[in-house]
Order: sequence, then structure tokens, then C-alpha cells
Amino acid sequence: MDQRFRQAIDKGKGLALALAVVTDLLLVSSVIGEMVPDLAGVFPAWPASIAAVVHAFCAWCWLMAVLGYARKYLSSPKPVLAYAGEAVLPFYMLHQTVIVIIAFFIRDWTLAVGLKYLLVVCVTFTVVMGLYEFAIRRNRVLRFLFGMPAARPGAGS
Repeated sequence: MDQRFRQAIDKGKGLALALAVVTDLLLVSSVIGEMVPDLAGVFPAWPASIAAVVHAFCAWCWLMAVLGYARKYLSSPKPVLAYAGEAVLPFYMLHQTVIVIIAFFIRDWTLAVGLKYLLVVCVTFTVVMGLYEFAIRRNRVLRFLFGMPAARPGAGS
């Protein structure tokens, strides 16, 4: 809540994002170097203490960048923020069940793991948002069961 901290976050968000990306690339390349013997020379084995410091610095930079850009883009009221704020609890309550159901059906497909992951994420988001928009948001009983306030008249519900 300190105004000086807010100003520092607002001023340094771009630098924090750049440092977060660079340190992330360093960490990822060192992990890949350990997994792929041909790349082991890219980053010789780091002492554990240096790796821990770089990891903590990377996490701090990501946190500062996210806070800075969130203050910039999410601090004024927007219709999409009101919609998303109302959808949070139903989305949270439904997403795991939908993920498990979708993953059950695609687990034996002959796709790369990354493609399966992408498919599960995209289909889960679409299904959960569809359930929210067309079933939960428009039904008084379901709104109550999902912990949402009663719909305001003329709010599109």
C-alpha cells in the first residue's frame, strides 16, 4: 500500500518484464543443457546457490511485471472485468471436472503430449465458458447454487 512502492512498480514494469524473460531463458537453457548432452556446454553446471538466486530473481521480476501491467490495464472499470469477476467462482468450480472428463477421452490419442495439453486447455476453456454463459449465468437456481448474486434486471440475464 506504500505509494513509493506503487510508483516503483509502475516505473520499472518494462525492465522487470525484460529481466524476467532473460532470466527465464537462462533457466530454461540450463535445464535443457542438462537433459540434452550436446547442449551441456552451453551452461556448465551452475552451483546450486547461483541457480537458486537466479530462480528467485526471475520469480521476483515476473511478480513485479505482472503487478505493474495489472495496475496499468486492470485498474479502471471495464465491462470485460465485471463479466470475468462474476464468472470466476463458477469457472473455478467447474474447470477441474471438465479437465478430467476431456483428458479421459483424449489420453489414448496418438498426439504429442504438447498437442494433447493444448487441446485439453482450449476445449476446457470453451466448455466451461459455454456452460457458464448459456446455463449458469441465465438461470436463477444455478446462479444461487454457484454462489452468484441474483441477476440485475436488464443486465442481459
